[in-house]
Amino acid sequence: MLSIEDFIKKLYSRKDSIGIVIACSGRKRSDYEIYSLGNVLSFTSAIGSQDSVMFDHIIESYRKCTKAYHSDAVKPSRKYPAFLRYNGAFYLSVWDRGGVKVWEKVITDKWKVLILSSYYGFLRITDPINDYNLYMKKVNVKCRAMLQGILKSIMETNNIEEVYFLTSKTYAEQFVNGSVNAYRVRLYDAHRIEIRGSMGRDYYREVGSLFASIIDGQLYGKTKYVYLEEI
Repeated sequence: MLSIEDFIKKLYSRKDSIGIVIACSGRKRSDYEIYSLGNVLSFTSAIGSQDSVMFDHIIESYRKCTKAYHSDAVKPSRKYPAFLRYNGAFYLSVWDRGGVKVWEKVITDKWKVLILSSYYGFLRITDPINDYNLYMKKVNVKCRAMLQGILKSIMETNNIEEVYFLTSKTYAEQFVNGSVNAYRVRLYDAHRIEIRGSMGRDYYREVGSLFASIIDGQLYGKTKYVYLEEI
């Protein structure tokens, strides 16, 4: 078990050779909600695109698979940056800890952050996506089986030696025995009691704060210790 300070130092010391995986969310902003962000949306356009991770050709097979098996998952909608589309507990927590400025630092500081999406597979934070409705547990088995190989290829292509999953067990378990150095980050409070909550809500709120702490360099939230569970 590591203190949150030591964990963040560990990531900083190896920033160029580690990847951070965060989950998508079931709750998403509608086109109107994103459009209503106004100045934030304009500011986002000025940030530019995340280019610290390259994998466009690697992910095509997965997206063809979900398009074939889950053609009704995508709702009629415009495409907006993934970090603005998602609106679950994790993303709301990041928003409360600095919002778009945290995401900007992901880009300017060249963190290798990936969003694990049930429909799209992997996304960079600025990748434009539609509104959709598909849960990981509902994804066709054939499609899910591709994820291990895809992650391995992404790591090899981008010189990533270790991956840290800031996700629930449901998302991390897709990569068990995947022959990659991957860890799921479990959270503990000051009394060394694991933070989970009903349906993982407390975990996602706290891991959002942890993510903001990693990127921003300031400590947020109730997490005091982390345990790296090997996948």
